[in-house]
Amino acid sequence: RRTRIVEPQYIKVRVVAQIVPLAFDQAAIVEATVRQQLNRFLHPLSGGFENAGWAFGEDLHLSHLAHIIENTAGVDFAQDIRMTVDGAEQGSLIAVPRDALLSSGQHELKLQIRE
Repeated sequence: RRTRIVEPQYIKVRVVAQIVPLAFDQAAIVEATVRQQLNRFLHPLSGGFENAGWAFGEDLHLSHLAHIIENTAGVDFAQDIRMTVDGAEQGSLIAVPRDALLSSGQHELKLQIRE
């Protein structure tokens, strides 16, 4: 019997969101912090809610990303949160194949000041 070892596939998730910070003068810091939190959460080896990495084939729900964004210090609320893979919008769930891991893509965060 032979064992075959192959590299995992990485599913790069790009988050697009409009974020309203609590304070206008903190917008740049809030953007950087949200980006850092998303990158940390989506890291294949040390991400997820337990900071223990993602399991092979573990799906990602849009609500997970909303939770990360809206619980970041300095964020009042977020709206129009979307996730894409290879440029295609994914809806509310990314179904990850069993030989793949989630990873962080280039996020597009737009900060909006409350009027």
